[in-house]
Amino acid sequence: MEALEEWVGPLLAKLSAKERLKLAKGVATDLRRSQVARIKSQKNPDGSKFKARKPRKKYQPKNDPVRFLYKKPGGALREANMVSWQDEGLRMTGYDREVNAIRTFRRDRIETWLKPTSGGSDAGKLRSQQGRIRDKAMFNKLRTTKYLKVKGSSSAATVAFYGGIANIARVHQFGLRDRVSPDGPQVNYAQRELLGFSTHDREMIMESVLNHLDQI
Repeated sequence: MEALEEWVGPLLAKLSAKERLKLAKGVATDLRRSQVARIKSQKNPDGSKFKARKPRKKYQPKNDPVRFLYKKPGGALREANMVSWQDEGLRMTGYDREVNAIRTFRRDRIETWLKPTSGGSDAGKLRSQQGRIRDKAMFNKLRTTKYLKVKGSSSAATVAFYGGIANIARVHQFGLRDRVSPDGPQVNYAQRELLGFSTHDREMIMESVLNHLDQI
């Protein structure tokens, strides 16, 4: 990249601001596409594989339904109706019929225990949904255009995460310590480099710049 900058720098300086903006947007778009493909393949920029998820602690799901009023962080109450749940000490995780999804509840936020409804065909959903989640590639949402964005100007081409999602990406990028959820425990996350320059990226940038200059 330094060799490219030394050789092509004077040529770029002669481009108009409009031409530099067009070049920057094109390079950023190509770079984003390359980053997305690499994240999808679960690899770091140096070609090494992302560290695998930690094995999930195995619990024996309880099939007896439980029902209670739960105080949400804002203070509002909502009813929870769980089946196929597991006891995690200070927390309970299970399939909540009220929202048709797996949810985790803190025991100290349970206001009132209610008479449970009968069991049924939902009893196996906790295990099956957890299995499907862990079988998926990591960072599927982070690599979408909603979160990974491109920006171009007459002086720079940028591919980055913006807003609140940038904090989540930063934790994984550098392997920092963070909470698994707003009310959850703190854990040390493995370093998985979501963004970075691979050999392919450097070659792609050089080709984009040279192709653009060749068309002038």
